[in-house]
Amino acid sequence: MAIASLDDYRAAVKQKIFFLKTGLSANNFPFTSSGTPPAGTLAAGNTTTGITPTDAVTGYPPINSFAGGAQGYLTRCDFVTSNASSQWGLLFDQLWKSGGHTFGTNFPMTTSNVGRVPGSDFKGLQLWIEVVTAMVGTAVITIDYRDDADVAQVASITLPAAAGANTIHRVSIPSHGIRRVTNIVEAGATGGTYNVAINRLLSRFNYKYFGGSDRGCPPPDAVQDNPNACGWREVYDNSALAIYWSNTSGSRANEVWIEVASR
Repeated sequence: MAIASLDDYRAAVKQKIFFLKTGLSANNFPFTSSGTPPAGTLAAGNTTTGITPTDAVTGYPPINSFAGGAQGYLTRCDFVTSNASSQWGLLFDQLWKSGGHTFGTNFPMTTSNVGRVPGSDFKGLQLWIEVVTAMVGTAVITIDYRDDADVAQVASITLPAAAGANTIHRVSIPSHGIRRVTNIVEAGATGGTYNVAINRLLSRFNYKYFGGSDRGCPPPDAVQDNPNACGWREVYDNSALAIYWSNTSGSRANEVWIEVASR
């Protein structure tokens, strides 16, 4: 049943989901970092069909099952950091990923349309590269895919020279969305491995600093403290919630509180 009013929200079952990761660096996906949830294995472990991540995979936070027929929504987000420099974060449901692909190799993919897409509307889904182990040289990755209208498309990205492990890089795609990947090839780099991921964006935010004189004055998008601010975005009880985050400099700890309501 959908949550259609504030009265529905008050009556909904709510659960809190918590992220806390330390020792982070810029442009980072801290999937292998210790903390909460526990460290996972970044390499997807499949380079022919890819995998569908869920909350049951180590590294993603567990989500309690919803009651029969219930729908879940992101209804609160609160993001804080120990570093005062400017930084952003992106909260995703990771729908699909493949890897770790070796640089310099072609990978034909046998895939189906991604799932956990509300209304089967593939517009807005994003394509990302996750560097698993550091490379040598400058990589050019070319990805064939089917877009939101099921039309064949090609996208490419040039990674920064010697891109490091756990760094993340968004691929600009010439379409409104993406439903599946059909081929992956890289040229120019040697050594190292990477994942290709399809993500559904749930929230974008700037962090508030939890130390120093600006502690009491967070930016408005650091605390999305009601369902309207969160956009009532749908979350599933097997969603693979993941956060990509960045800062301009320095190591830090980041903390995220999320509320998911279901009815």
